[in-house]
Amino acid sequence: MTAQLLLSLSILIAVHEGGHFVAARMFDIKVEKLNEYDMGHLHRLKDWIYQTRIKSRLEKDKSERKQQKEQEEQQGKDAQPTLFDF
Repeated sequence: MTAQLLLSLSILIAVHEGGHFVAARMFDIKVEKLNEYDMGHLHRLKDWIYQTRIKSRLEKDKSERKQQKEQEEQQGKDAQPTLFDF
């Protein structure tokens, strides 16, 4: 779910910036290419998206393992006979 959202946002941003490029060309504003400054922003965005995806995946895996461990512990307690009934 998170990965889909981030991918969708990335595509949306790329299309949005492409719109700026097309609009500038339509009004005869000279646009040759993205400069290094702009590329730096795009690389930071890409890195942030990647790190966010990894962090989200690790947190999800951790919570799933914790939940599974708790279920196994509860099943063990339920299966263990009581020594004394009061």
